Amino acid sequence: MLGITLASQETLRQAILHAASTSDDVELRGDDGHGSLYVLRFPMRTKKGQAIVLTAWIVRHGEDFPRLTTCYIL
Repeated sequence: MLGITLASQETLRQAILHAASTSDDVELRGDDGHGSLYVLRFPMRTKKGQAIVLTAWIVRHGEDFPRLTTCYIL
């Protein structure tokens, strides 16, 4: 779909970091007992095509930074 491979993983990494730092479209999904869960969806375009990327994040109790837990190309 997007043509992302292990060799081009930096492209996906940069897109995720950019979307996470600039988007106002982050959805709080609640607390699972370990921390606050968030979902961010963003469009991504590469030379091979375009798709929506879904990412899920957790901010654990006692921490002040998010951890990426899931990344899925829709």
